[in-house]
Order: sequence, then structure tokens, then C-alpha cells
Amino acid sequence: MLSEAHSRRVVEFQASILFGVWSLFERSYTYINSRSALTPSPSDIDRLLLSHQLNLFCVLIY
Repeated sequence: MLSEAHSRRVVEFQASILFGVWSLFERSYTYINSRSALTPSPSDIDRLLLSHQLNLFCVLIY
């Protein structure tokens, strides 16, 4: 039987994964809708790539 502390950690991991996935979609949606020009600036690309990398890292930890 799982201990209460272990169950809590599992729930925290699941919550962090859900938040990471939601954040990825939310940021991507915001990024796509905020761009009126055809070519994004390098800082926008860097920010989006960092967001994707952090979310992927959260998923890989899980």
C-alpha cells in the first residue's frame, strides 16, 4: 500500500505535468495570435523554444 507521502508526491507530479502541458498550449496559442508579421523576432523564437524545452523537461522527469 502506498504511503500518504508517496501518494502526495505522485499527485504533485501529475499536477506539474498537467500545468506544463496547459502552459505549452497556452503560450503557443498566445504566441501565434500575437504575431501579425510573417517573421517573428529572434527574441520571440528564443522565448518559445525555452518554453517548449522546459515543458519537455517536466514531462521527461515524470
